[in-house]
Parts: sequence; structure tokens; C-alpha cells
Amino acid sequence: MITGVVMARLTQLTVQQLETQQERLRSCKWTDGESNTESDYSRLSCECALRSWIQVQLEYPELGDVTFQATSPDTTCKFVFTNGQTVQTKIELKTSLGTLMTGSTIGKLNINQCMIYCLRPKNDTDPFKLRYSQYHNAMGETDTEIFQDRTPRPMINFNKMLESGSILTYIEKQKDAWIERYALCAYNRIHTNIKVVYSWQDGLVKELKRIFIAEFIKSTSVEEFSQMKEAMRTSPESAPPS
Repeated sequence: MITGVVMARLTQLTVQQLETQQERLRSCKWTDGESNTESDYSRLSCECALRSWIQVQLEYPELGDVTFQATSPDTTCKFVFTNGQTVQTKIELKTSLGTLMTGSTIGKLNINQCMIYCLRPKNDTDPFKLRYSQYHNAMGETDTEIFQDRTPRPMINFNKMLESGSILTYIEKQKDAWIERYALCAYNRIHTNIKVVYSWQDGLVKELKRIFIAEFIKSTSVEEFSQMKEAMRTSPESAPPS
């Protein structure tokens, strides 16, 4: 079985391989655009993934008979089992000259997939830096960003990702888990001392808070409130952020 843990390890090893390929990275074309399914970077990543799979098989002997193929676009991974079963997934590839970049449209995105971010140097003497994580680990520019008026394209943040020597703890999240994150960002904007540029959304969130509290007070008895408070006291994970 190709689990998320296996994919995380494969991605980590692929990053380690890519870090040794500085000259190959320097010779890649970086202006082809993401739509080019035969980009140099994608092909190089696929080569590194194929070499990394050998190490994965040593660590997971039960996968010793699984045939692995890696092709563009990104690093599209195909695993073929001896019984004919095929599993296909991918390692998302991102590249930028900066530590922040616009990500994919959230509605069509698998936020649990693994991703490699290649931070390109701004001059020829500096090395390429690479990090990896699951997609949801890297999402977000700040903890006070505003939600967008259409389906969001969350920023991808290089600084939130792991260096190749760090082990990723794979966490499976629901597809709509990003909604909670934007809700927490909205809450942070009106409840922290962090200076933010005012958005009409801040006024909206404050008004929603006022309405929710008023409706809650009207519809909740003292006994019910006491029971809720006690439940939150004994289950800290259910409490709202302070």
C-alpha cells in the first residue's frame, strides 16, 4: 500500500537528491512555465524520485516488488503492484525566486499531497534551496490574511516547509480544512495587536461575531451555558482561540 507516510519519505529523499544536482538545476530552463509538461526541472525531479525509490524499497520491504514510474508534469508517480493494481499520485513541484508564491485554486486541490519548493537564487553564485512538505503545511502568507472573494488561491510559503534533513509527520486532512484556517485568520485580524491593513472583511467578521453572540445569549439558558463551559474546560481542543 502506498501510504501518505511512504509518499512523504519518497519526497524527502527526492529533495535530498535534488540538492546534489546544483549544476543540473542551474542549467534548467525556468521560463517555460508550469504548463510545459516536459520542463527540465520536472524531468530532473523524476530522475531523482526514481533513484530515491530504491531507498524507499529498502526501508519498506513489503514494497520490494512494486514497480515505480515517475513522469511529467510535476512528478507524477505511478505504482504498479504484482497483482496488477495501479496507484497513481503526484509530488507537486513549485519554483520561485521568492519565498512566497500564489498556489493552486483550492477547490480543485488535494491539500494532502506532498510538494517540493525550489527557491531559485537571484545570482549565479548562490545555491538552489529546496524544501518539502504536504501542501497544507505550506499554505498561507500570514496568520491574518483575508479570505478572497472567489475560490481562494492560497499563497505557498517556502519558510513554512521542511529542510531535507527533517522528517515530515504526515497528517491527513479533510478537503475543506482550509476553511477553518481562513476563519482563524479572520478571528486573528480582529483579536490581536498585530497591525493589519483594514479590510471590509474585518467589519463583516466583527458584525458576524456580534450577531452570533447576541443570538447565542438569547437562545441559551444559564444551565446550558454552564454545561457548555464545563465541556470546553475539560476538552481544550474544542475551545475557541483566545
